[in-house]
Amino acid sequence: MRQWIQRWRNAYFTPKRGMFRAYHGIQTYVAPADLELYRSLLPEVFSMPARPVVLLFVVSYTKVVPWPMTPYLEASVVLASSYAGREGWHVLTMPVTEQVPMAGGRAMG
Repeated sequence: MRQWIQRWRNAYFTPKRGMFRAYHGIQTYVAPADLELYRSLLPEVFSMPARPVVLLFVVSYTKVVPWPMTPYLEASVVLASSYAGREGWHVLTMPVTEQVPMAGGRAMG
């Protein structure tokens, strides 16, 4: 029975490619309570988006490859923004619990 469950999990819930092979997480989008504070948290180069929204997420990456990646936790606070008429996201913070993903994230920007 356990083997069947594991095969079922692998078939439906385990990504076959990429670095993140198994993870659990939650995310939510919320309207900001204070638009003045929201604006102050965006760098001056960004404009307020048509629809201000805050993205919050927490994820536990339980199976990552290749080595030297190891399981780690990550969270983020992200604000919708606008630049040159295009909507996008501005990351306020994205702490992680391990050195390798921290260094990789900083290298990628």
